[in-house]
Amino acid sequence: MDKKEEIAKGILAIKETSNALEKHKDIANKIVDFGSNMGNSLIDIYKMNAEYNADIKKLEIQSRERIAEMTMRYQLCRDALTALFAERQTGLNAHYATLDRALQTNDRELIIASLRGISSIIEKNPLESFHEFVKVLDNKDETLLLDF
Repeated sequence: MDKKEEIAKGILAIKETSNALEKHKDIANKIVDFGSNMGNSLIDIYKMNAEYNADIKKLEIQSRERIAEMTMRYQLCRDALTALFAERQTGLNAHYATLDRALQTNDRELIIASLRGISSIIEKNPLESFHEFVKVLDNKDETLLLDF
């Protein structure tokens, strides 16, 4: 083989190598593009995850606040019912004590007055006033009027 043929073969080998490198370069570029796109996707996923975590924290705070509000409302209603029935019981006890004294002294007017007082307390539904209390409690624009 003479020098020209060797040079021609060398040029051909260089061209083939160049073509092969060009193919590999295209593949490498595609891999890089895929990686960068994948990187963008991963960044997007990370951002979404951070947003979801922030939303979850907000919801947890709102849940705690709502539970605290419900607990306070429950305690307020329980205390109001306890006071309502305690007041009713105090009134009934006073009327029964008066009735006992009236029966011992056979005082008919006091007996009738005591029985009327007992009847007036018993015939009133204590839950009606509680229902009004709850309606006012539910409506933040309404003012609760206390009747002492």
